[in-house]
Amino acid sequence: MELSINYLEPVPGGRIKADARVLRTGRNFIVTECEIFNEDGSLAAKALLTFGATAGHSLYK
Repeated sequence: MELSINYLEPVPGGRIKADARVLRTGRNFIVTECEIFNEDGSLAAKALLTFGATAGHSLYK
């Protein structure tokens, strides 16, 4: 439904770390966020995502 990404710093190469979390699950929508970190631990990008939930499907089984 929606995707917003804020690019805060360049990623010059090397390894990155992504931390993702589900913020809210509802009957119709699922809201998540993801943070991307450079090798030195600095925040390189942050995303907020909203997905439409499909009827009859669950995030948790």
